[in-house]
Amino acid sequence: MEDASLMTGDELHSKKNVLIFLNGQPVGIHKQAAKFVRNFRYLRKRGRIQEFVSIYFNAQQNCIYIASDGGRLVRPLIVCMNGKPMLTQQHIDDLALGLKDFPDFLKEGTIEYLDVNEENNAFIALTD
Repeated sequence: MEDASLMTGDELHSKKNVLIFLNGQPVGIHKQAAKFVRNFRYLRKRGRIQEFVSIYFNAQQNCIYIASDGGRLVRPLIVCMNGKPMLTQQHIDDLALGLKDFPDFLKEGTIEYLDVNEENNAFIALTD
């Protein structure tokens, strides 16, 4: 984000900048949408941002939407890296033995919650 004292208002209409909304209210602008979203998701996977907070980049509107309000439906999905699921048989075995539980998988980044908006930016496999 830029220093507010240097802003003139023209930044809102620049194609280089994306407008950021939090629960429907504009809160700022950013020049690198993909980097902002990637860093936000990284922080969420590491537990620095609550797991039910979603972020969605709408390319047509050139806006980033962050939602932390209640009442949104979310579903848990297994995270994949390079085409391979992060959730392994060892995780399932640890779950069966009581060594791990679902919140552990969230903290490890093997499972994450996505709401309907964030699913628009995700590649979701329906089969293995």
